[in-house]
Amino acid sequence: MKAYMLAVLATALLAQDAYSQAGPCSEDLCNQKRKKIDAVCHSVGGLVYFELPDGSMCYCKCSCLEGRTLVAVDANASKEIHGIKVGETVLALQKDGTWQKSSVVYSQGTHYSPKPIYYAIYVKLENDTDLLVTPDHLFMTPAKGLVRADRLSPSDKLVDASLKPVSIQAVVAGYYKGAFHHIAVGKWDMQQVNADGHFINTKGVVSADYYLQTFAKRLDTGLSRPQVGSGQYRVMHKDALMGQAAFGLSLLKSKITIAADEFFEPYQPVKVPAGAINFLPPEYETPKAELLEPLDNSVPYEVAEYLVSNYKRSYSDVIYHVDWNDDTVNAYAWREGSTRHVALKGGLLRHRYVQVEGAGLVLAHEIGHHFGGPPQYPGENSWASCEGQADYWGAMVAQRRVWWGPFAIEQIRKGGDQLYNLFAYGLMAGNLFDLPKPKATAGICSHPSAACRLATYRTAITLDDKPACAGDPPPFQPDGK
Repeated sequence: MKAYMLAVLATALLAQDAYSQAGPCSEDLCNQKRKKIDAVCHSVGGLVYFELPDGSMCYCKCSCLEGRTLVAVDANASKEIHGIKVGETVLALQKDGTWQKSSVVYSQGTHYSPKPIYYAIYVKLENDTDLLVTPDHLFMTPAKGLVRADRLSPSDKLVDASLKPVSIQAVVAGYYKGAFHHIAVGKWDMQQVNADGHFINTKGVVSADYYLQTFAKRLDTGLSRPQVGSGQYRVMHKDALMGQAAFGLSLLKSKITIAADEFFEPYQPVKVPAGAINFLPPEYETPKAELLEPLDNSVPYEVAEYLVSNYKRSYSDVIYHVDWNDDTVNAYAWREGSTRHVALKGGLLRHRYVQVEGAGLVLAHEIGHHFGGPPQYPGENSWASCEGQADYWGAMVAQRRVWWGPFAIEQIRKGGDQLYNLFAYGLMAGNLFDLPKPKATAGICSHPSAACRLATYRTAITLDDKPACAGDPPPFQPDGK
């Protein structure tokens, strides 16, 4: 068993290395592939991954303004950005502070109904102007600097078309379904980045054009700040966020309709009741910060949506929740009356040790609390299977019902390895090796150790009895429903 554990660790380290290589591509590479990337963006939006010559992968982003955003084309007229074509002119800010007409050299965007933008930023200013942008969209600051939309703080100011500061009333992260578009003006210099002439007037606010955005890594854009909506952001700006009236959050309690079937929906925290059953003990649910993917990497969100839709086909009487911008590494099961709920937290989904197989195995575990049968929790949660039983039934039954034949075994094996390494190496509180083993009925529902949970997943693969460390073997229940 020890040799197997070492093999699991080696596999996880290789997987982590491969995952790190699947990060953002260099700006130069994104520029080289720009036409092909935008051809893909035009249909699907989001992130565009592709393979490099060494077999690794990286991605470039689609961006940057909601398609109906008005851009000033002269002193008295504006035009929706998605309708602006190459060769037309818009107003661009010059080094001397004047606005002059400049030719559009690049114009591209997504169709009306692409994949959603899972992490978009809505900004509302004190003058009632609002903008909906991708997280990497760049605004000018009063000091003539640049700041990414997803790094804006409540105390920041942007710049209006007359170059005067304008205060932020609200900046909120959320889910956007609709079209985005970007344009670039003036000279596209690949060798030396020059901001002059590359700022445009977007609804009366000074924004960088797409040219500047593609070279953002060479510029100071506030990347050291926490992302809007993250746990660190909420702690840093706690006072401003608590004053909802001052910060404008009361304006964003429901979705904002842009046009027919196009909307922005701010993230709302999932309300997990106090008595809900958690996948990990609360003292272990904090990730090592360097192991969390940023909020604007939407792939884990897409994985979560896929898993929910997949498991919902087999377990349709469960209500599923995804709490994307919560950094907690956990998942929950609970009931409200006879209604069954499960929830996946963003910290679990965005953890670099957890991929589609691991997230699916956690989801199967949470479903297992509802259908896994005895042994069950005492008291008010007597409806719920104990932790070891939820692990066992979720892997043995739910995974085989949701996936297909040998693919189910692969899901369990890979998922178990990923979760073992999460338990052992991915959490701030240290490993879960030393958790006590359940002995008598009183302790039968406690969380098993990392090694015990991995052993449980392995017995589910081989159809052997659940290990003693995971609780007493129950009567066999083929589906629990």
